[in-house]
Amino acid sequence: MQFKSKEQLDEEQKFSLLLQDDYELIVTNLEPAIRDKYMAKADKDGKIPQEEIINVTLEVVACKDGSAVVDEEGKEAQGRKVFFTIRPESMGFKREGTPSKSRSFVAFATGQDVNGALDLADWNDLIGKTLYAEVVQYKNQKGQIRNKIERFVNPPKKGKKSTKKNPSMEEEVEEIKEEDIPIIGGKAESEEGVDVKDIPF
Repeated sequence: MQFKSKEQLDEEQKFSLLLQDDYELIVTNLEPAIRDKYMAKADKDGKIPQEEIINVTLEVVACKDGSAVVDEEGKEAQGRKVFFTIRPESMGFKREGTPSKSRSFVAFATGQDVNGALDLADWNDLIGKTLYAEVVQYKNQKGQIRNKIERFVNPPKKGKKSTKKNPSMEEEVEEIKEEDIPIIGGKAESEEGVDVKDIPF
C-alpha cells in the first residue's frame, strides 16, 4: 500500500484561482472534525483548547448572475471546489452586530432569518443546499494565495432585471401628449413661459 507525499498532494492541488466575485455554490460534503480553537493559547498543562468543527466542501455552479464561471486564466471553472469551516460554537453575532459566517451559512442554506432562532435537525441536512457567496483571494500564513469565502450573500432576485435606468419615468414620458400640456394665454407653455412647440423632443 502506498500513499502520496505532501509534495505530490500539493502539486495536484495547484490550479488557477477563482476571480473575486459572487458565486452560486452547492454543498457536496460535510465532515465533522476537532481542531485547536482559533488563536487559543496552551493552558498550564500545555494543552490547547479544542473545538468541534464541520469541514464543508462546496462546488461552484455559476456566477451569481448566472454567467459561466472562469478562473483567472480564463479557463472554465464550473465544479471547482471551495472549502468552508462551520464552527458550531460560533453561531452568534460579531461585536458590531453582524452575524457570524457560520450562522449565515446555516441561515442562507436553510432559508431561515439570520437574525432569528435557527433550527437544524442534522448537519447532513445541509448537503445539496445552494448558497451564494463572495469568494476572494487571500494570502495564507505560508504566503500562498488561496481562495476563500468572504461572506454569504442573498440569492438573486427572481425575474429579469430591466436594462432601463428608470423604466417608470421613461414610460411616463412616453405617455405625455401635447394636448395634455396646460394652455396658458392661448399657447402651450412651460412653467417658464417658453413655447413648448419650440423645444426639440
